[in-house]
Amino acid sequence: MSFTIENILDIDNLKGVKLVAGDRGLNRQVKWVTILEVLDELTYLDEGDLLVTTGYGLAEDQELQNSLIELLDKKNMAGIAIQPGFSLAEIPAALLEEADKRGFPVLYLPKDFSFSRFTRHILKHLINHQFYLLEYSQKIYKQLTKLVLNNQGLDSIAGTLMEMIKKHVVILDLFYNPIVQNFTSTKDLKLFFCLTEEIKSISNLISAKSQYVRLNNGDQVYLVSITTGSETMGYLCVLNPEDSLEEMDAIAIEHAATLAALVMLKEIAVRETENSLREDFLEETLKGVNPPQILAKKAATFGYDKNKGYHLILFNLTSWEIVANCKTENQLFNLKKYLLTSIEHCISKYGLRYMYKFSHDKILLLLQVSNEDFPLVEKASQEIIDIIKAKYGSHGIVAGISNYYSKLENLNLAYQEASRAIELRGIANKTVTLFTDIEIYNLFYEIARQDFSQSFFKEKLGLLIDYDKKNGSQMVTTLEHFLACNCNLQETSTSLYVHRHTLRYRLQRIKEITGLDPLIPQDRLKLQMALMLLKVI
Repeated sequence: MSFTIENILDIDNLKGVKLVAGDRGLNRQVKWVTILEVLDELTYLDEGDLLVTTGYGLAEDQELQNSLIELLDKKNMAGIAIQPGFSLAEIPAALLEEADKRGFPVLYLPKDFSFSRFTRHILKHLINHQFYLLEYSQKIYKQLTKLVLNNQGLDSIAGTLMEMIKKHVVILDLFYNPIVQNFTSTKDLKLFFCLTEEIKSISNLISAKSQYVRLNNGDQVYLVSITTGSETMGYLCVLNPEDSLEEMDAIAIEHAATLAALVMLKEIAVRETENSLREDFLEETLKGVNPPQILAKKAATFGYDKNKGYHLILFNLTSWEIVANCKTENQLFNLKKYLLTSIEHCISKYGLRYMYKFSHDKILLLLQVSNEDFPLVEKASQEIIDIIKAKYGSHGIVAGISNYYSKLENLNLAYQEASRAIELRGIANKTVTLFTDIEIYNLFYEIARQDFSQSFFKEKLGLLIDYDKKNGSQMVTTLEHFLACNCNLQETSTSLYVHRHTLRYRLQRIKEITGLDPLIPQDRLKLQMALMLLKVI
């Protein structure tokens, strides 16, 4: 229950004080009383203040008469009490009209009322009210803290808060997905579905500690950030609150959000410890430290499903500027936390088991799936990158995905494949590159490291490249299209937007320049191998 303008009018010792305008604002909360004889220092007024004045200078200032109520209303003040009879004969009609329009309370203070008498009686009730709120706040805090000390989780905090404020409460994670929900009516359930769908589209607007969010169906929710320091870990959401929460409800919600943050911190600490052990396990497995029997036993303790295999996903952050810009360990820690939370958020949607390892410029993710579930692996990888881009606006994150393996002993091989997929990602021209996309090029990548490959490449394709540079022609491009179209003249001419006679002429020139005929299978194979070397050299 808040102390409002209506409560002031009910004080026995203030008979004679009347509401003369703005009756729709009787429920405005009064936090303090401020006396201001001359209306020239309005910038010092605070939200919830009741301004008391004789209106000195107001009679002569028509502009101030027209703008005063608007100014006070925008500062979200409780109201204004004016005492005519000294510097002001009567309260200006323009001021009263604007007050009625805005629902901003204007009180008439009789001339025989001293300001000290008026403020003394209000402050007496206001201070008593504050003591009551303090006692209530302590009671609520003890009740909620007891839940945390008894190792109760977010479910208990949300349930207790619901009993206190008589409103449904939902706790959301960092991505506005429900962690805790409890509905007893179809109406509230529908509202919840509206919330989860709509809130994601307006999440960028939610930067304040708390705010009301109006949904498309006309309902609203009250959203409070669950934070520790400057880090947001989730949101406490009250469904269908009033436009202005009662003070006691606001206190209960604030305490609940604070203690929810403590519970989340504890859960994060536990998860960090578990993840650290998993990271050590992955490191050992990559190095081949453990024999198969020990490896299987350790994997089982981490929930590894021996009946499934895995894909290894490698996220490379080397070209991501925000990593390089982390100047302190704390900045890097917070970034790491968000990245790993993004991974957990995306993977958990598909109910898949996983382990990950984070280094300064890489995230290694082992994702357990059946062999036929590969589309989920690619989809989840892209979703992780999209979420990170949405927050940081970065285009420097890329991912490589290994082939499917059933044995953990092959983890190092899977790592090499994922790394190579990233290294040769330009060939596939994708943010998420599968090793299968570049597998054949990987062979030529290894061949390209040998000295003989350079001479082979120059002999088969060097003259053709030089010819294109000198004449501005497209012989190499023509050869690529011809091979990609399975040597079909009609398809190749269509893809190049040239006439078949032009295509035949170009193929003849390729034969003359290279000494290899694209129409002869053996020569064509040599040219194709040279083209693949071109992409990896």
